Amino acid sequence: MPNFHQHPAVGGRTAAFFCGAAAALLLLPGCGRQAPSPPTERLELVARFFASVKSRDFNAAMRQGVKLRSLDSSNENIARLVEIQQCNAYVGTAQKMVNAGDIRGAISVLEKGVKRYPDNITLREILPRVRQLRNAKNLINGMRQASNAISMRSALTAAKIGLAANETPALRSYFAAYERQIAAVEKQEKILEERKARTAAAEKAGQQNAEKAPVSKQSGVFSAEKSMPSDASPQKPSTVPAGKK
Repeated sequence: MPNFHQHPAVGGRTAAFFCGAAAALLLLPGCGRQAPSPPTERLELVARFFASVKSRDFNAAMRQGVKLRSLDSSNENIARLVEIQQCNAYVGTAQKMVNAGDIRGAISVLEKGVKRYPDNITLREILPRVRQLRNAKNLINGMRQASNAISMRSALTAAKIGLAANETPALRSYFAAYERQIAAVEKQEKILEERKARTAAAEKAGQQNAEKAPVSKQSGVFSAEKSMPSDASPQKPSTVPAGKK
């Protein structure tokens, strides 16, 4: 199954952003005077939040971020961090469902995420990819059930198109192996066709030779003359002289 990438804000590239957000959490707005020290609960919550982000525990980070947002609803940095972690939580949950084969469940989770954060690019990109996976099983089964080279190539084309957005190195390797299998089947089919053509040609030649051969016919009428020897002649009936009886 494809692995979906969470929002890039988790990487070290955004360390400065996190530091700025953390600084914003530790200072309360004032009228030109230094804000009082934040309560211990907030400090501990901030620490747990960033620990969850670092360990990629997006569900925990989401819960902690929501609580931080409730403590300072006007802080845009907190709002942005909470959104990122919530989106990552949706993606992480969907990934687990995809790995378990629950494509419908993954789609449902991502649809909820898109509904809540319609402008989030990551969620909007991943959702159609997961929707595409609904047909993956049928496409792969179609490849396995193909019985000849033509149907195999047709099934492979359908799978490549249907899974284009989810093509991984493993899937490309599977397609390449299937291509080699098609080539082997085509070669075998060609051998069988040539053998069949030779057999048909031999049968046709035999039939033509049989038609050209002379056929002896026997008459059903008996001829007495033909049954006699060639030097025999019909005998005349003997006559008895008159008075000699």
